[in-house]
Amino acid sequence: QLTKTARVFRLKSLVMKLYRALLVLEVINRLLQRNPEKRIARLEVVLAEKEQEIEGIKAEIAFLSEKIRLKSLPAAELPAPQSPDRKAA
Repeated sequence: QLTKTARVFRLKSLVMKLYRALLVLEVINRLLQRNPEKRIARLEVVLAEKEQEIEGIKAEIAFLSEKIRLKSLPAAELPAPQSPDRKAA
């Protein structure tokens, strides 16, 4: 009987701790998302960074594709190397 009562009190205590933890998490969530304008601004910065990363990846893909294309061409079909144009100063 005593162990059953102790188990009930422990369970009740655990439930109360979980409830308090949920309340604390809800308060923290409200504080962090209190200003949606700031969140939008942060997300736009992240989006711009990701778009730059995407452009870099696309450039690398294009570079590697061109390298593969040139490697697969026979030597006779390779374009002649171009000398850089130098302008007189």
